[in-house]
Amino acid sequence: MGGKITVIKQQELIMPYEDISWNCDDQSCIYLETMNPVEVKCLKFRHRLINNYVLIGKKFSLYNYSASIVYVRGFIIRMENSIKRSLIIRESLDDSYISELISELFRPQSIMNDIVSKLEVNFPKYYRKLCKEESSASGKKAHQETLAGNIDSRLLIINRYIRSNYEKPLTLQQLSEIIQCNPIYLSNTYSRVFKISPMKYCLDLKMKKAKELVLQTSSNINVIAKNLGYVSSSQFANLFKKYYNVTPTEMRAKIIKFEGI
Repeated sequence: MGGKITVIKQQELIMPYEDISWNCDDQSCIYLETMNPVEVKCLKFRHRLINNYVLIGKKFSLYNYSASIVYVRGFIIRMENSIKRSLIIRESLDDSYISELISELFRPQSIMNDIVSKLEVNFPKYYRKLCKEESSASGKKAHQETLAGNIDSRLLIINRYIRSNYEKPLTLQQLSEIIQCNPIYLSNTYSRVFKISPMKYCLDLKMKKAKELVLQTSSNINVIAKNLGYVSSSQFANLFKKYYNVTPTEMRAKIIKFEGI
């Protein structure tokens, strides 16, 4: 069972303090990538997303709470079966093939027809997989959370562990193994309690430390990247730029220039 991509948004602007709703029929699915901080609203759910997230669903809205223009990109695909989930939120896609296809879709001078055809075949399968994971996580949550609605104490263990070990190359799978739970359950419940996903919290701590090291030390950028758990200095530089709009080298150069005035 495949699908049909009906709309492609290479770059959609959301003006400051503007609210844009995304709606489609029960057989269509919206895929969006946020490229700046926005607030997402779906039914009674409301949450602020910092920088890059993936949204997949059929009915939600995005609010630009900043004074700057923000950007999103994505597509709408019509599928053979009805869409079950109003909204699925992910920090990234866990399927490298789908992720690469979508990256190619937004890349200039890509072979559009070929990419679209492959997505129409493979994205519906991936969406059904996500729905099954969400359902499984929801079912386990009822057994793993306390009846009184208190915080699962294991989340506090993970929170402390991240604060003490964020400089290591942590993964969601590794964190879930520490408390012996499903990775999806960990991500969903942690996000609900702390209003940020465990991996996003880890990344925020890394970037905060990275900025401190860039500005307050003379350490080589490659060394800083390695000390923060990044194998590739280019990956580190790209993430740093998404957070601060400049690369580590550019930020340090600006400070040196300012101090030299």
